[in-house]
Amino acid sequence: MTLLGKERRKEKRMELLESFSFFVTVPSKGEMRLKVSDVSMSGVGFDYDVSEEPTGMTHVENNDSFRIHFYLNQSVYLPFDVKVVRVKFVDGIRKIGAQITDSGANEAIAYQSLVRMLEHLLKVGHLESGS
Repeated sequence: MTLLGKERRKEKRMELLESFSFFVTVPSKGEMRLKVSDVSMSGVGFDYDVSEEPTGMTHVENNDSFRIHFYLNQSVYLPFDVKVVRVKFVDGIRKIGAQITDSGANEAIAYQSLVRMLEHLLKVGHLESGS
């Protein structure tokens, strides 16, 4: 897990190691697993496209709001509402930056606890070489 270089958010954004199996789904889009790229106390970054679907199939732009399911593993998820604050195209994939809209909701509080735990892990954890 590494911290990104230049921060534009108020909170630190952490990129995730591939060993974490976090992903999101957007129920209104379907049950496609979307890769989580980074997390912060106020939001989450994820890919909005998957290789099995044509880019642009579902329109998304800044200020769009929708519910996501943030999966910690294959069966445990936190549902919360987000607002799109960034849409960036990288190699034909839309990279979405989304802000949690109700940071006082129990699910958002649980998500923020997870982010704090990851921050602590970054400070004291060790990664075995070859992983």
